[in-house]
Amino acid sequence: MLSLSLVQFRFELTSAFVLLIGVLALTVRILLLLSGLLATALLLTGLLARVLVLLARILVLVRHRDLPG
Repeated sequence: MLSLSLVQFRFELTSAFVLLIGVLALTVRILLLLSGLLATALLLTGLLARVLVLLARILVLVRHRDLPG
Protein backbone atom coordinates (compact mmCIF):
# COMPACT_ATOMS: atom_id res chain seq x y z
CA MET A 1 0.00 0.00 0.00
CA LEU A 2 2.81 2.40 0.87
CA SER A 3 4.74 1.62 -2.31
CA LEU A 4 1.64 2.26 -4.44
CA SER A 5 1.15 5.73 -2.96
CA LEU A 6 4.87 6.41 -3.41
CA VAL A 7 4.65 5.43 -7.09
CA GLN A 8 1.56 7.58 -7.52
CA PHE A 9 3.30 10.50 -5.80
CA ARG A 10 6.35 10.14 -8.08
CA PHE A 11 4.07 9.99 -11.14
CA GLU A 12 2.25 13.16 -10.06
CA LEU A 13 5.52 14.90 -9.28
CA THR A 14 6.90 13.95 -12.70
CA SER A 15 3.71 15.16 -14.37
CA ALA A 16 3.96 18.45 -12.50
CA PHE A 17 7.58 18.91 -13.61
CA VAL A 18 6.68 18.16 -17.23
CA LEU A 19 3.85 20.68 -17.08
CA LEU A 20 6.13 23.28 -15.50
CA ILE A 21 8.78 22.76 -18.17
CA GLY A 22 6.14 23.09 -20.87
CA VAL A 23 4.83 26.34 -19.41
CA LEU A 24 8.35 27.73 -19.09
CA ALA A 25 9.17 26.76 -22.67
CA LEU A 26 6.01 28.45 -23.91
CA THR A 27 6.82 31.57 -21.89
CA VAL A 28 10.31 31.75 -23.36
CA ARG A 29 8.94 31.35 -26.89
CA ILE A 30 6.40 34.12 -26.34
CA LEU A 31 9.07 36.44 -24.92
CA LEU A 32 11.36 35.76 -27.87
CA LEU A 33 8.50 36.46 -30.26
CA LEU A 34 7.66 39.72 -28.52
CA SER A 35 11.29 40.85 -28.49
CA GLY A 36 11.53 40.07 -32.20
CA LEU A 37 8.37 42.03 -32.90
CA LEU A 38 9.67 44.94 -30.85
CA ALA A 39 12.96 44.94 -32.74
CA THR A 40 11.09 44.81 -36.05
CA ALA A 41 8.78 47.64 -35.02
CA LEU A 42 11.70 49.79 -33.93
CA LEU A 43 13.54 49.08 -37.18
CA LEU A 44 10.50 49.92 -39.27
CA THR A 45 9.82 53.03 -37.20
CA GLY A 46 13.38 54.24 -37.70
CA LEU A 47 13.15 53.57 -41.42
CA LEU A 48 9.80 55.31 -41.63
CA ALA A 49 11.16 58.36 -39.82
CA ARG A 50 14.05 58.61 -42.28
CA VAL A 51 11.71 58.36 -45.26
CA LEU A 52 9.45 61.06 -43.82
CA VAL A 53 12.41 63.38 -43.25
CA LEU A 54 13.58 62.79 -46.82
CA LEU A 55 10.10 63.53 -48.18
CA ALA A 56 9.89 66.71 -46.11
CA ARG A 57 13.25 67.89 -47.49
CA ILE A 58 12.10 67.23 -51.05
CA LEU A 59 8.87 69.12 -50.40
CA VAL A 60 10.76 72.10 -49.00
CA LEU A 61 13.12 72.11 -51.98
CA VAL A 62 10.25 71.97 -54.45
CA ARG A 63 8.30 74.74 -52.71
CA HIS A 64 11.27 77.10 -52.34
CA ARG A 65 12.85 76.86 -55.73
CA ASP A 66 12.73 79.90 -58.02
CA LEU A 67 10.20 79.36 -60.73
CA PRO A 68 10.44 81.56 -63.84
CA GLY A 69 7.52 83.70 -64.60
